[in-house]
Amino acid sequence: MFRSRYLWKLFTSYAALVLVTTIFVGLFLYGWLKEDSLNELRESLMAKAVLVKEISGTDPDYWRSVEFRESLPRLESESGVRITIVDANGVVAADSEQDPSVMENHRLRPEIAEARTSGIGVSTRFSNTVKKQMMYLAVPINDSSGTLIGFARVAIPLTAVEHRLRDLAGMITLWVAIGTVLAMILGFIFASRVTLRLTNINEVVQQITSGNLDSRVRSISSDEVGELGNSINKMAEDLAERLEAISNERMKLHKVLSGMVEGVVAVNNDDTIIHMNSVAGKLLSIDTSTAIGKRIWEATRVREVSDIIAKARNDAGEITGSLIQRTGPNDSTIELIASPMKAGDGRVTGAVLVLHDVTELRRLESIRRDFVANAAHELQTPLTAIRGMVETILDDESMDAAQQRKFLARIGAQTVRLSEIVGDLLMLSKLESDGQGIQLRPVDICRTVRDAIVPFAQKADAKHISLESEIPSEPIIVDGDDEALQQVAVNLLDNAVKYTPEGGKIRIRAHIENGYAIIEVQDTGIGIEAAHLQRIFERFYRVDKGRSRELGGTGLGLSIVRHIARTLGGDVSVESTPGVGSTFRVRIPLSGEKSQ
Repeated sequence: MFRSRYLWKLFTSYAALVLVTTIFVGLFLYGWLKEDSLNELRESLMAKAVLVKEISGTDPDYWRSVEFRESLPRLESESGVRITIVDANGVVAADSEQDPSVMENHRLRPEIAEARTSGIGVSTRFSNTVKKQMMYLAVPINDSSGTLIGFARVAIPLTAVEHRLRDLAGMITLWVAIGTVLAMILGFIFASRVTLRLTNINEVVQQITSGNLDSRVRSISSDEVGELGNSINKMAEDLAERLEAISNERMKLHKVLSGMVEGVVAVNNDDTIIHMNSVAGKLLSIDTSTAIGKRIWEATRVREVSDIIAKARNDAGEITGSLIQRTGPNDSTIELIASPMKAGDGRVTGAVLVLHDVTELRRLESIRRDFVANAAHELQTPLTAIRGMVETILDDESMDAAQQRKFLARIGAQTVRLSEIVGDLLMLSKLESDGQGIQLRPVDICRTVRDAIVPFAQKADAKHISLESEIPSEPIIVDGDDEALQQVAVNLLDNAVKYTPEGGKIRIRAHIENGYAIIEVQDTGIGIEAAHLQRIFERFYRVDKGRSRELGGTGLGLSIVRHIARTLGGDVSVESTPGVGSTFRVRIPLSGEKSQ
């Protein structure tokens, strides 16, 4: 045990701490006692200086009298302090030990200068007159009007204080030495006990690291060292379980990476693939079962992948890029994000590449851009017409009233068209914002369709179109919004009337089919070519743009129909043959069917 380096380190540290602490306490105690003694001495001098001031009076001539000067030695003997009277100019008027005539001017003495400004002056210094360390204290003397006429100064040698402090220093040193020795003995005993326990813990830890998990620390106390021993025992018990848990966590991580919707590829510093999930294999057309262990540039010939991984590893930062894949009739866009893998000490040990198929996002972005362009174009057309006609009216002052009314009628028609476009855009916006504006409640779809047919009867007669309806007398109840459902029927009938030539036929039906309410509008119109069927429900999409604008409408009707149907949990479909006609079918779940 006595050869233990830890024992002597612990004991030395403890001894140094005790020694420094005791010295600090001793010095602090000595300083405190010294300051206390000096404060006590200053208070005594203050009292005596005030007494001398009272005895001296306020007559400077009296200070220089033989009677006063002869009384000072006696007063010094009784009070134990040297007494000096100084006038306002610093000239010594009387002193209890020296002839004032041979003494220097005291105007610049520290205690006199301080008393002049602060009302009391204290100074400690060596006196060349009496050859001793002295403490001086001076107070001002004022006449009855408050005018400064002099100073009363008292002084006392610090010999007695020094002797007292020397005795205190000896006593403090003795007790500090005794306390230090006792603390050293107790410290050695404590260090020995701690060392023995730590030696036992060290032996057990070495056995555990060697694989002997049955070794245990003999816990003999409930302090921190004992808790350390108990913790080591618990560690040995949990080590096997933790190793198994780590293995399970690795398996879970592997499953998480394998189940991600993004592709993940991890390589080391040699570009060797250490992980690749199935999504990454699919996006890069790689067999993941054979890719592990290969270099990334061997597994895939896609140069962008190898380059972005190398750049992320070399630059030690996140790098983004993109990859265009030819995967059939349409290109696939893959977003690449590469980041370096770092060890605990910050060293780069490889790189991770995440592949995200953003083809659909790019398609939606393209649709958004097209929508903005189309909306601007659709709004610009009536605005241009309105502006042109207004400018014509303003510029042509000779235009007759009939022509002006004709222009104003056209302006009114264009403002109606603008209002319809804005109204339809607002409706689409509400529908795309989680169906805002749709108030769900039980609605009889039969009654809604009948109400929608009424305004189109006259339009159909004007074109000699036969408008037939097959609406059951029994109600068909859906959870919907009466106004929205009526708009569905109105938009479908409006399109049917517009694109059905004279002498044609339109039939609207409402019935139940497999838990859905069906609204079906069939016409014998011009029909729609197959190439356009997938896009006619897009906003502002027109099969024949010139004909569509000639017939009116906003180009948003079918898009609104689709959004309303989807908001209510249904859908819309179309069947059409050019030159024969079209059939639009809207399916809405019956009331209560959506929750089943």
